Amino acid sequence: ADYTAWEWRWQCLRALDVDLTSEYELTDSIMQDNTKNYQLWNHRRKCAMALGPGAAQRELEVTEEALAADDKNYHAWAHRQAIVQTFGGALWEQELIFSELLVTRDLRNNSAWNQRMFCVRHELQAGSGASAPAGSSQAGPITLQRLMNRELQYLAVKIARAPRNESTWNYLKGLFSLPGHPPHAMGAYTEVAVICREALLDVPSCPPAIDALAEHYLHLAYSSRAHLAAVEARLQEAAAKEWHSSTLHPHAQATGMADGSVNDAAVGMGGMDPLTTLQQQLVAQLVAQGQALLAGNLANLAAQDQMGADNFAAGQGAPAAPIPALPADTIMQHPAYQAGQASLQAAATCAIFLWMQLRVADPIRNMYWRHRQQEAHAMLLAAGLSAVLPIGNPVGGEPPNFDDIDINDNIDINDLMAIVD
Repeated sequence: ADYTAWEWRWQCLRALDVDLTSEYELTDSIMQDNTKNYQLWNHRRKCAMALGPGAAQRELEVTEEALAADDKNYHAWAHRQAIVQTFGGALWEQELIFSELLVTRDLRNNSAWNQRMFCVRHELQAGSGASAPAGSSQAGPITLQRLMNRELQYLAVKIARAPRNESTWNYLKGLFSLPGHPPHAMGAYTEVAVICREALLDVPSCPPAIDALAEHYLHLAYSSRAHLAAVEARLQEAAAKEWHSSTLHPHAQATGMADGSVNDAAVGMGGMDPLTTLQQQLVAQLVAQGQALLAGNLANLAAQDQMGADNFAAGQGAPAAPIPALPADTIMQHPAYQAGQASLQAAATCAIFLWMQLRVADPIRNMYWRHRQQEAHAMLLAAGLSAVLPIGNPVGGEPPNFDDIDINDNIDINDLMAIVD
């Protein structure tokens, strides 16, 4: 484990320009006694990098032997990642299959799940040129949505086998840290709620399932807030269009008449036969004047978006009068807004309620769940979202009906989440 000795050996090897494959015998013999020697793996990695792609397969075989003895050997996993990342190509697909093999062997192997995430991140970052791995039911380029569908289906099977296994639930949460996800994306995936509920049907007091479902509803509350802002914007837009229609209609009519007059003049004068040079110039001049008048009217119409009706009629260049905004009370009383507000409130309540339940279902970690609950509550309050907590006994209240909370990426303001108290 003498770092200086290993470094000096490496410098001697490079200076002598010897065949580095001779180092295999030395490192293999040392590995028999200690497979968790930092300097050993570091030296072997330097040799592999210098030897090039031809050394990749042997290195993977060596790490596989080390993992057979201890499938959570950090050094072996780190070495595999370095080899795969450096030489790439078909090694990525091979590594995904290998990690799945070890996950199947031991669902609680966090290292194997981490290796799978390592491969999945590369798949996504490889872009649209990457194809689905061999054996996958989804052919074609890998996209975030296709990858999420595949991984969520894979997880559903693994969680069903061992609902209390926190390794799979941690992997589930990790999927939403993949690049390309918008903030709080977990709330938009109803598959998460389905996986959680199915696990709770099998094990009603399953802590990791309750925790994941609570986190889903927490993100759902944030997503609901975003949709609520979209509702308000759409209502203001509709009000603005109505105001434009009533205010600009006379001017739009006048502009249409001007446009028609210009065309009539051009056709009428263009019909004179034969046209003298002077007549041709006159036609061109009249048409140009008419087009300028029409352009002016159109410009005035555009300016009307920024000016009040009185200013426009008077032709004044005074500061623009804003389009009348809908009063806050009017917006809040709109059915679409009320539906969104109810959905947001219910999602926030569900999140807090579920973490309260965990303090009873998993008393050994009561302080941890209490911290999670308080942290989520503080986040909701900081974001302007108030969560209604059950009064009295923490487990005595009834939560909103979970089945009535739903959301998707393309939700319309007229079809917002419907919830029941």
